Amino acid sequence: MKWKAFFKSQTKNPHYLHAGDVITATIATPDGRIDLGEQRNPVTDAK
Repeated sequence: MKWKAFFKSQTKNPHYLHAGDVITATIATPDGRIDLGEQRNPVTDAK
C-alpha cells in the first residue's frame, strides 16, 4: 500500500523519471586505480 501511494505521488512530480530518460551509474575509486565501468539504463513506459 505504501509503494502504491509513493508511485501515485511521484507521477505529479515533474522532475520524476519519464520514458526516454537515461539513468547512468559509474563505479570507480576516487584515484581512478579501480574502475568498474558505467551502466546506462533507459527508462521505459511501464505499460
